[in-house]
Amino acid sequence: MCRVFWVIILLLIFSCKNRQEVLQENFEKTLRLMHNNNISQYKAYLVIPNAGCEGCISSAERFVIDNIKQENDLMVIFTKINSMKILKLKIKEVINSPNIIFDKDNLMYSNHVESIYPMIFYVKNSQISNMEYISPDNVNGLTNLKISLASQDSF
Repeated sequence: MCRVFWVIILLLIFSCKNRQEVLQENFEKTLRLMHNNNISQYKAYLVIPNAGCEGCISSAERFVIDNIKQENDLMVIFTKINSMKILKLKIKEVINSPNIIFDKDNLMYSNHVESIYPMIFYVKNSQISNMEYISPDNVNGLTNLKISLASQDSF
């Protein structure tokens, strides 16, 4: 009986993944469903929810408007879209960019890639290597993204 207990404990310890790892795996799976592209096509993916931390989302939207035309290594995904009409008004300057995906079916959220904060997923060696939130606790998230996109290596 004692051995069974320890085996179960060891299995639980070694099979547990942290939230970030699960989020990264779910993102990769969902991206393949949505876009069916090679994940290594871009250095980073910026996922922007339509609802949540308003200041964080506004900063991310402003970043997209200011940078998407010169950032070929960035794919932006707008998700949890409440009103396509309002979103189009907010980002009208870049609405037709080939580097923007509109997750109209909310696949990100239905596959548990969800947050009230925008998320950045960095790619290295054809897989997600790191992710970070753009939040009040991480005010340098967009700066880190800009630096990563400008460098030869991604995160």
